Amino acid sequence: MIFIKKFLQWTKKFRKTSILTTTTDGLYFIHKDYSAHLCSNLDELRDLGTVDASEHGNSSVDWHLWRKWWGRFPYGLYIIKKGQEIIGGCGIWPVSERSYHLLRKGTITEKSIHVLKMHNHDTSDYWYFSGIVIQPAYRRHRDVWKLIKDVMQYEHNKKARPHYVVTVGAVPMSTKGRNMASRFLLHPVVPAEKRKEPYPFYERKLMFEGKYFTEESRIFPQKLLQNHILT
Repeated sequence: MIFIKKFLQWTKKFRKTSILTTTTDGLYFIHKDYSAHLCSNLDELRDLGTVDASEHGNSSVDWHLWRKWWGRFPYGLYIIKKGQEIIGGCGIWPVSERSYHLLRKGTITEKSIHVLKMHNHDTSDYWYFSGIVIQPAYRRHRDVWKLIKDVMQYEHNKKARPHYVVTVGAVPMSTKGRNMASRFLLHPVVPAEKRKEPYPFYERKLMFEGKYFTEESRIFPQKLLQNHILT
């Protein structure tokens, strides 16, 4: 009976994990009816920009700026879909040390940060988490957040390097945004009243301690690293 109970717990754990699969278009994360993949073309970028603008209004990042960031680092922007419909996305970008600290102080806004031009496996000491946008109709769906959590865990583990500290920062502009930042283990380090911009700055430091590796098999069980043909 003990063996059966442990086996059921083990299989339940696997069912909750997103499938990470590799196709000709790159990495796909799949969880039930939802999927996430790196933005691969301008049409997807425009559609995500429309979702972001409808949610954030004047505080959203200008589409042309997003295009500039994506052009410099096309591995920083994830598209989230239900079926073939784009319902949201999330972005994490390598930035210069100077930009990071100016943003931390509030001297500049996210619209003025300098995104570094890098390849996918290049490294940076500083990253800016530009946040998550999800259409309101899907915000309460647990499967969406499970998918996003797995994407961010993959990104965090990929950025961890031996003997280095990698710093990730964010500027959440609402209570929902701050709750979201806390959900991904970013903590408030500079309060709004100490910044020139009226929003707090959140931060997380990633360190390699022998527990986290960049290998996909450490994050997603090997049996789930299977090819999956998307239709």
